[in-house]
Amino acid sequence: RSLIAQAIERGVENTLAPLASFARNFDASTLAALDERPVYLTGGGALIPRIGNHVQRLLGLRVRVAATPHHAVIRGACAMLEVADLAGVWTE
Repeated sequence: RSLIAQAIERGVENTLAPLASFARNFDASTLAALDERPVYLTGGGALIPRIGNHVQRLLGLRVRVAATPHHAVIRGACAMLEVADLAGVWTE
């Protein structure tokens, strides 16, 4: 378990490093606006124990795990597809 947890943590750190660097440069008003709405983790990765805490430490932003991470992904994809369709992304 320990090896798997360490591998996941390293993967998360490597993946989020550019975003964490970007987030460290936010000005005070942007940080205040972001503090009003947390970052939500979705999908299967959100089910990894303590991943929300780890991501929150890396980003320095409030992080929450969606109540139903798998369903959140589906709902988000549906919303994006509807917008893409209205924007005429696809033609017949």
